[in-house]
Amino acid sequence: MDKDDPYAPQCEVPDDCGFECRMVAGVMNVYGDEEAVERDEPLQMPYPRLDEFLADQAVLIRLISDGPLYASVCLSVRLSVCLMVDYIS
Repeated sequence: MDKDDPYAPQCEVPDDCGFECRMVAGVMNVYGDEEAVERDEPLQMPYPRLDEFLADQAVLIRLISDGPLYASVCLSVRLSVCLMVDYIS
C-alpha cells in the first residue's frame, strides 16, 4: 500500500476469488462462479429495503452538500468497498 498515492487502495485487495459480477436491471449481482451465472443464482447478500436505502441516501446527500464532508464520505465509501470484499471472501 502506497500511503503517498491518494488513489491507492487503503486495504489489501485479495486476488481473484472466482466470483462473477453481472449488472441486472441496474443492480450489481454477485455470483459464486460462471455456472451460477448460467443458472441465474446470485449470492444471497443482505441488503436494505428501498425506503431504508433512500432515507440513508438522503442523509448522505445532505452531508455531502455541506462541502467539507465530501472527502470523509469518499473515504467511508472506500472503506465500505473494502469491508464488502472481506465479507464476500
